[in-house]
Amino acid sequence: MPDLGDLLGPGFDEVLAELVVISVDSDRTGSLPRRAFAALRSAGFGRMRLPVDDGGLGASVPQLLDAIRRLAAADSGIAQSWRTHVIATERHLASAASPTRTRWLRRIADGAILGGGWSEADGSGAARFTTRLERFDGRLTLSGRKFYSTGSAYADWLEYSAVGEDGRDVVVAVPATAPGITILDDWDGFGQRATASGTTILDTVPVDEGDLVPFSDFGPGTGGWQQATLLAVLAGIAEGARQRAAALVGDSERRGVATGLHALETFGRISALAAVHAATGGRFAWNAVTTWDVEAVRNFGIAELPEREERYARAEEFVRAVLDLWAAGDEGVHRGGRFVRVDGALAGADRVPGRPAVLQAGGSAPGQRLAGLVADAVFSIEHDPAEAQLHRRQVAEQAVLAGRGADAVRIYPGLAIVIGSTEREAWERFEHWEHQAPPTYSLNELSKALGADLGDADLDAPVPAAVVDAAEQEGKGWSTGYRRVLVRRIRTERPTIRALLRDFGGYGQRFVAGTPEAIADSMEAWFRAGAADGFNVMLDLFPSGLVDFVDQVVPELQRRGLFRTEYADGTLLDRFRSP
Repeated sequence: MPDLGDLLGPGFDEVLAELVVISVDSDRTGSLPRRAFAALRSAGFGRMRLPVDDGGLGASVPQLLDAIRRLAAADSGIAQSWRTHVIATERHLASAASPTRTRWLRRIADGAILGGGWSEADGSGAARFTTRLERFDGRLTLSGRKFYSTGSAYADWLEYSAVGEDGRDVVVAVPATAPGITILDDWDGFGQRATASGTTILDTVPVDEGDLVPFSDFGPGTGGWQQATLLAVLAGIAEGARQRAAALVGDSERRGVATGLHALETFGRISALAAVHAATGGRFAWNAVTTWDVEAVRNFGIAELPEREERYARAEEFVRAVLDLWAAGDEGVHRGGRFVRVDGALAGADRVPGRPAVLQAGGSAPGQRLAGLVADAVFSIEHDPAEAQLHRRQVAEQAVLAGRGADAVRIYPGLAIVIGSTEREAWERFEHWEHQAPPTYSLNELSKALGADLGDADLDAPVPAAVVDAAEQEGKGWSTGYRRVLVRRIRTERPTIRALLRDFGGYGQRFVAGTPEAIADSMEAWFRAGAADGFNVMLDLFPSGLVDFVDQVVPELQRRGLFRTEYADGTLLDRFRSP
């Protein structure tokens, strides 16, 4: 199998080297690295996965993902900008032989890049897209507005979700040069300007009916590619951080930082925290997670998942090392430990006053102890307010035992919500988008949560008693806190598996579908009962779900005196600590 150098040629490495230099300026100035993108196109990056006989480079899936990873190590934004093109290419490759497939593979082989957008900043009404196909003067046209149009500024063809003439959802592709398309370079969120993820305005754009497919035909061939592409980008970000950390460690004598792999691992991660804290002006929190996921653990060079007690011991040492380094400033820290050894000072920790807020999410006894020791806030998963009150008291007791105040740790229960003008509309919206997911997704997640395969279970019957009994005794695998809450609910309410799936939805969080007033009622009841200091809100869609929450639920909470009407200066940690 040829390596990437043979596939893409020496120009690929030259582009990577250029991106390392210009990526910072791209984010600062907002200028898109079009020359670098054009060089990637010329090298064949966009047609890597096409078979050689179809005009491609014949790359394997691992080769493509490795190329994305290497690109992300140089500039994560431009790597992310290829996501829509990658997913569309894989969809066409996986489709059955047809004139449509042949036409699209030829376009891609000729160098065409695909972009587009799905999200709608103005909301999606009763679970429907507002972008629509309509006829003007006998010709089919597309009108609407899309947000998060990743990669569109570089693209030759653009794909959009819309509502067709018959009221059904469709996917339509149009040339990027078609009249009526305006692509705004107004992306200013989360950095990564090079993703070109701005707004697209569609004003009666002419549509060729040959480039129109039903939404229901759109899914095959795309499963997992969104996540795979994102994981490749994240792996590249980590690799880029490692490379930059190595450069910092190589200059260690000036800072007194110990060299070697262990220092690289520790200071690389901690330096990344310091960089984000400085870049955001302190509006940053660090979620100190001890995972039960074997694959996640292997990403940190650990072959096997440690026992829960060891995971929390590792976490405690690492978090204490971070906090000690932050507090020590230029004097540095010299400490040994079972898992983390630190000998040096953290450069740049004083650029922004204070330190990042530390979040934690473990609901087990070791998790509560860690929260009491180091956390500023905890993400909890209780479904019952009485249980949430108990969890809050237990964390407060651990904080006191650690020499901190009883109110040192804020508790933010998870709350998954779907908003509608009526409860029925909210559930219709939920059902619409739930049906877009693979049919077994939620069932698979519930199976993992309970540690048993429910694929053959009767969905209209309760969870089998043997499964519940085994889950209660299970000590490994899924989150202890999630499993405890889930088992308690099953034993208390005896829901059918179907009802459990509808509420559980793969999240495991408390779930509310209803009007803004009903959602505010639920939040207020928990807050006034002392079951929550705030909420870890999980929305069904982005950005429309966030827009709906800000425009509809927040004003209702403000009217009740439960939500601030303006923000004072200060860091995120300051806000956690304020009354």
